[in-house]
This record gives sequence, C-alpha cells and structure tokens, in this order.
Amino acid sequence: KNRGGAYEHFTRSGPLALLPFGEKGYAVVWTLEPEDLTEVLQLSRSEFLVRLQTVFGDRAGQFNQLIGERKVYPLTLSHLKKFAKPRVVVVGNASHTVHPVAGQGFNLGLRDVAALAQVLRDARNRGWDIGNIEVLSKFARWRSQEGEYVTWFTDGLIQVFANDFPVLTPVRNLGLDLLQLLPPAKRWLLERTMGMHGRQPDLVTNERESSGKLR
Repeated sequence: KNRGGAYEHFTRSGPLALLPFGEKGYAVVWTLEPEDLTEVLQLSRSEFLVRLQTVFGDRAGQFNQLIGERKVYPLTLSHLKKFAKPRVVVVGNASHTVHPVAGQGFNLGLRDVAALAQVLRDARNRGWDIGNIEVLSKFARWRSQEGEYVTWFTDGLIQVFANDFPVLTPVRNLGLDLLQLLPPAKRWLLERTMGMHGRQPDLVTNERESSGKLR
C-alpha cells in the first residue's frame, strides 16, 4: 500500500514524483529532457518499469505493473501581468503555470479561488458591484504577488536541486543536512515551497486551524 504518501526524487533533468493513486498505486510525474523523452516513450511497458525502478530506487517498493498510457505535457513558465478586467478575472493555470516541483500549481489555483470568493463576499456585504474593476483589482493585487513568488521560487528550486554541477553538489547536500538540524529553517522553507506564507484567504486559514498546525 502507498499509505497516502508521496515521493519526489530530483534527477539531472528535474523532479521525478510518485503521487498516491488509490490504495496501492502511484501516478508518476517524470520530468525529462527532450532527447531523453523520445527514448523513454519508445520503451515497452516492462522496459519502462525497469528504467523507472533504476532511476527512482526502491524507497516505494517494487514497481510491477504499469496501468494506463504515458502522456506528455510540455513544461512552460508563465505569469500574467494583469489578472483582472471589468467583470473578468483569471485564476489558476490560466493566470500562471509553474514547474510541477512540490505540486504547487493546483494548490495555488485553489488559493486563487478562495481569495476571489473572499473578495466577492466582502464586496457584496458592502453593497458594491462585484464586477467592478476596483473590486476585482483587489483580488488581482493580492494574488499576483503570491503567484509570482511561487512561480520563481519553484523555478529556483529546480535550478538548485536538478543541477549536477560538481561544486554545487556538496553545498546542496550540506544545506539539506542543516535543514534537518534546524527545524525553524526547515519550516521556513517548507511553508514557502507550499506557498503558505504571507496573507492567506480565510478559507485556507480556517482549514489549517481545524486540521492542526503545519508540522
């Protein structure tokens, strides 16, 4: 069983992630360079499992069955400068696309929706037109800051952890060891990786309070 746990392994081309799927399986997100992608797509199902096991290791057990088809999605980095126009707002992946490291694109989109709901609720309670550009601009200013931060922060993580430059490797390993010894620093990095810093929508903070503090 996967016990609901996820794994992320950094390779020279980017992260390789296993996300829990059902009780026993995993969905695989594998970042590859274009030249490696062509080769991996041509592997048979059994050959693919062998390659996956070799690259990932045995931390999640033995991979013995491949279910479903392999699909390819190009990675792009984008961040809109304007999130709002009169009676129109852009949220989620329509406003920003980020690297799949740490799986923050979906979480960022959920917080966009929560923030928009809060802004519209407050405007309605004050009797304002919820489609007015001044109202929607409050949402845009709020969310554009976090969206831009998470976009560049996750991209920076890839530059550090997927880089096999010899001088960088011992420095990176030392930094990871220090994080284990310094819980406040580990928490600081974790919260920023998750986008859980700065102003958060009420729906998010209420959920955190009801489920306990972030560990």
